[in-house]
Amino acid sequence: MLIAALDCTGESWSVALARGSEVLAELVCRHPRTQLRSLTPALGQVARWAGVELSQCDRLAVTVGPGSFTGVRLGVLIARTLSQALARPVVGVDALQALAAGCATEEVVVAASDVRKGEVVAAAFRAGRRLTPNTLLPARDWSDWLARQGECLVTGNALERYGQLPPTGRAAARSFWWVRAGQVALLARAGTEMSWSELEPAYVRAAEVQIHSGGSP
Repeated sequence: MLIAALDCTGESWSVALARGSEVLAELVCRHPRTQLRSLTPALGQVARWAGVELSQCDRLAVTVGPGSFTGVRLGVLIARTLSQALARPVVGVDALQALAAGCATEEVVVAASDVRKGEVVAAAFRAGRRLTPNTLLPARDWSDWLARQGECLVTGNALERYGQLPPTGRAAARSFWWVRAGQVALLARAGTEMSWSELEPAYVRAAEVQIHSGGSP
């Protein structure tokens, strides 16, 4: 199965192609303001690197959140457009799950993203199994919540702003603090296919859901 994947939920974006358990090609950019004009051409680029046509993909994959409101919305929009244009199903992938899976360890992994407004969204995983729901936390409660998870490896861009960890927490290497589209593609192998019209963002705040649906915040 050939899967094209994209992520722009954080302060970087990436695209990748994977077949089976192998990531064929991946492109990562640390400049989020280039997402709108660059994501679709970048997918074409990684397809050329992999020696395939984007139209040969069996499914598409995209992180649907949690993360930056603008980035989540943009990623879903691009995935919807490509799914419709290519007539291919799409799989939505949880960004924190992708972060944790990228660490490739059997220990407990806490994935945590800075979602601005003095808040962090975090979840704990072990060997691909979710241990907690995605939890929105005030930054002042972050360390206490993390301590309750016991011995763990911590990853995610929340470490940049709120990097003081309790004794039970150990920071992952910095290169693992961002979602990689290659990992999104690998997780999408076991994901649920849907049509472009069924794909929805997973926002972290009720007000963002209301804004997206046209209601009042």
